Amino acid sequence: MMRVIDGLEALGYLENHKGFQDRSSGQSRLSRMRASKSLIDLIEGYSVTPVMIAHEDQTVLVLRNVDGEDIPYKVTDEISRMEEQLRSCNTFIGKHHLGLSLPIEKVRTVLIECRSNPIDYTRNQLCRVFNETFSRGGRFYQGWWQEIPSDLRRYITIDGQLTSELDYSGQHLLLLYALNKDEFPWLRGNIDPYGEENRDLMKQVFLICVNEENRDKAIQAIRQEINYNHPDLTSTNQFINPLIDTTIEKHPELSDYFFSGMWAELQHQDSKIADYVLNHMRAKKILVLPVHDSFVVQDQYIHHLYAIMKEAYRMLVPHSIPEVKLKKGANTDPKQPSFTELEKLMEEEGVLTKKELEAVKKSEDYV
Repeated sequence: MMRVIDGLEALGYLENHKGFQDRSSGQSRLSRMRASKSLIDLIEGYSVTPVMIAHEDQTVLVLRNVDGEDIPYKVTDEISRMEEQLRSCNTFIGKHHLGLSLPIEKVRTVLIECRSNPIDYTRNQLCRVFNETFSRGGRFYQGWWQEIPSDLRRYITIDGQLTSELDYSGQHLLLLYALNKDEFPWLRGNIDPYGEENRDLMKQVFLICVNEENRDKAIQAIRQEINYNHPDLTSTNQFINPLIDTTIEKHPELSDYFFSGMWAELQHQDSKIADYVLNHMRAKKILVLPVHDSFVVQDQYIHHLYAIMKEAYRMLVPHSIPEVKLKKGANTDPKQPSFTELEKLMEEEGVLTKKELEAVKKSEDYV
């Protein structure tokens, strides 16, 4: 790599500002490089596009130890199957052109405002990251669409066509209730499981309380969440502790899971759901882009994605089928036939849920 950089610089294709580290003062700077006009002209002159760039022999399954370091693993039949499926998925992604329907300057403005890194559109190949064993973790990572601010996801295009996003609502919360074999009480009324006040924050408080190993670590994580995403709120212990207490009191059935470090087990379950959705949509020759508990798809296929997302839960977690919420694309036309079909599917699901709740209420009254 160093010889390549030196060669590009010698040929005038690269502007290279070498980094340094001053041990006496502790000051340092990373090396910075950028393409010169000559290299850009060369790339454009030969019509090189991001689709042409690929990583040979990319590792698609990563196993990490408790310190987050990659470790070797024994290849079994099941691991070979997962590798083959994901390589096939990546090949399918590579056949499509992904982009944003937004001028470059506006994209840059959003990235700066959100303190996000520049977008590397060549990162269109997924890998799955597992933690310690292949029954912990397993989420899909490395897609550039996963790393951009949520405001920009509304502008994603697939082969130049507009997209929208479908999102599982309260996925990890429902998975925990399913693991505990408990009914989700709020479905019997109109009570929000996270509460109506500061809902986005309370959702993160719940997840943090489940994922962290103790209350002190949870307080630190919540403080970071408040400082980064809710700067209008205070992040003192006096403010955070009541949020934790309220969360625990709201879900007494899940008392054993708070401060349990359950994040890897929950991620493994949602990764299996994502795997189901990706493979079944690919069988229909429809590309979907995973963002952990949500999926981006071309508008014309939005109703197909909804049906598969519901089916994934019926097959893998039959006791817990969450609501699927729509996040329309920035320029989406909701009057097109696919959205009419989506509304029909959602209405049918709503009627079915209402009947089920009425049946539950009748049986409780009888008892």
